[in-house]
Amino acid sequence: MKNLAKTLCVVCLFATQTFAKSPAAEVPQAQPQTQQADDCTYDFPNAKSALDEKSKDFLIVKKVVRNNKEKVLTQKATLKKDKVKIEFTTGGCAHYGYSFTYSNLGQPEFTADQAFKRAIELLKATPTTVEGQALTKTLIENLESAAMNKIFRPPNATYDVPCGDAQCALDASVKGVLKASYSFAL
Repeated sequence: MKNLAKTLCVVCLFATQTFAKSPAAEVPQAQPQTQQADDCTYDFPNAKSALDEKSKDFLIVKKVVRNNKEKVLTQKATLKKDKVKIEFTTGGCAHYGYSFTYSNLGQPEFTADQAFKRAIELLKATPTTVEGQALTKTLIENLESAAMNKIFRPPNATYDVPCGDAQCALDASVKGVLKASYSFAL
C-alpha cells in the first residue's frame, strides 16, 4: 500500500509539473495591438501634403508634421481671405484617409444645407498641389451629390456622405469648424 501511495504521489507530482508547463495551462496576457512597420501597406515615407505651400492665397503655411508612429502627416495653413484656418491630414495604415478641416469660419453653427455649401466653397478655394486637386475633387463631387439629396438632416451634426467603397463624411458637430474626410481600408 505504501508503494502504491508513493507511486500516486510521483505521478501527481509529475503531472502537476507537466501541465503547469504546457501551453494550454499558460494564460496569455493581453498585449496592445501594435502595427508592425512591415505590415503597413501605405507608402508613408513618400506621403506629401495636398496644400500648395507656394500659393499667394495663403497668409501662413506651417511646415509639414510627420507622426511616424501613427503614419499620419499634417500641415496647417491660413488663407488670406477671411483668415480661415486649414488643417490637412493624410495617412494611416489599416485604413488610408485624408481630411480638410476648416476653422475660424465666422459662423458658429451650420444648418445641414449651409454646412454642405460652405464645405464645397472652401474645398474649391483651397490652394492645392496637382495631387491635392484630385483629393479635393473627389470630396467636392461626393459632397455636391449628397447636398442634392434633400433628406432631413439635423443641424450641427456629422453627415455620412456616399462615396462608393470608401467612407466619406462632413463633420459640422464642432462649433465654427467643418471637416470633410475620406477613408478606405487598405
